[in-house]
Amino acid sequence: MRFEVEVRDAVGAIEPPEQIADLHNLLFDFSLSIPIGAAMAVRAGTAADWEELSATPEMAAYRDQLAYDKQVCTDFQTQLDATSERGAFADTPWIPDELKEVVDAVLGCVGFPANPEDVYRPAAP
Repeated sequence: MRFEVEVRDAVGAIEPPEQIADLHNLLFDFSLSIPIGAAMAVRAGTAADWEELSATPEMAAYRDQLAYDKQVCTDFQTQLDATSERGAFADTPWIPDELKEVVDAVLGCVGFPANPEDVYRPAAP
């Protein structure tokens, strides 16, 4: 959790160029994920077992946040791809030509589970 707070604070100190401010804000919206993670950690410490933890409102909120984060990642990638296709950054000297490859590799939207609503559910008997 400390790492997430450090990342949030570091990203919050960045003043993105006006041309990409909306993309920056979309990708780095930590307003919900850190509180949900903290609530989940507290609840995990009180659950008697995996089944109980899986059925909690905190786990449901975690799954919802995961689904939201996956959608944000996908939306950001779509916007980035559209920006690249439009050539919007073609004459922007501070953006390297390799930006799309770098962002593709860093975003990794494919790393999200296919069905976030099923994450951390106990195995069926």
